[in-house]
Amino acid sequence: MPAGGRDLFVREWGDESGPPLLFWHALGDHTGLQVAEAARVLTRDFGLRVIALDAPGCGESAPATQPEDYLLSRLAALVAAVADSLRLDAPAFAGASWGGSVALAAAAAAPGRLRGLALLDSGYQAPFSGEDSLEELQRFWRAQPGFRFASWDDWEADARAYFGRWSPALAALLREGMREQDGEVVSRLGPDAYAAAIWALRREPWSEFVAPVGSSGVHVLLLAATEPPEREDERAAQLERFTGLIPQAEIERVPGAGHPLLEEQPELVARALGEWVARLYA
Repeated sequence: MPAGGRDLFVREWGDESGPPLLFWHALGDHTGLQVAEAARVLTRDFGLRVIALDAPGCGESAPATQPEDYLLSRLAALVAAVADSLRLDAPAFAGASWGGSVALAAAAAAPGRLRGLALLDSGYQAPFSGEDSLEELQRFWRAQPGFRFASWDDWEADARAYFGRWSPALAALLREGMREQDGEVVSRLGPDAYAAAIWALRREPWSEFVAPVGSSGVHVLLLAATEPPEREDERAAQLERFTGLIPQAEIERVPGAGHPLLEEQPELVARALGEWVARLYA
């Protein structure tokens, strides 16, 4: 669909008459399908209309034309354009990891345009730091594993090592972030675009938007990881700082889940989201 001068691929679940929940996925080899398993619960048990974007350069969406397109302020404007194109009046907005950063920026820019935002293990961690140029970041990420594999079996072995849960259904969703090229399996986003997004997050970190969201009073739900347990002291300190800046935030911990909440505990995440959205629209 055209939105904000871009061609974006949008996925939907549920009836168009249901309360809308917009979703923005994590950075990397992700697409809007990241929310697919949770969306089945959200539509079936809560009657929601779930709308998930493939971000620029991800999945089926057209790539960004310049690095600045990944600045959070520009992505926030893209969220508003999508809402306008779909004729959504103040939808709820959920984001996983990077998507939560986009949600914070969108709420800070125009809090009245969102009914609330849900951050899926996002927004409370320390922002990215570093002074590397875009070219330096691109050289670095081109040299890293994870963007190119000799076969689908090699890709699956790498993915299994990262996620705490695995199933054929999850594998099918994750495969959408990859493609075959010249006999290899490669990332759709690729190291150059990934580096551009990291570069943009250093220029415009999500931490800049936390306090404005707190002062806006917009409804916020933060679903936070509980794994690995050895990071709990660090995580608790970060959450305490976050609640000091966004006192209206509801915080729920997701048992048995690390950072990729949707992949590791989709049912628990869906129920927490569904109950929260139901309260927003009550």
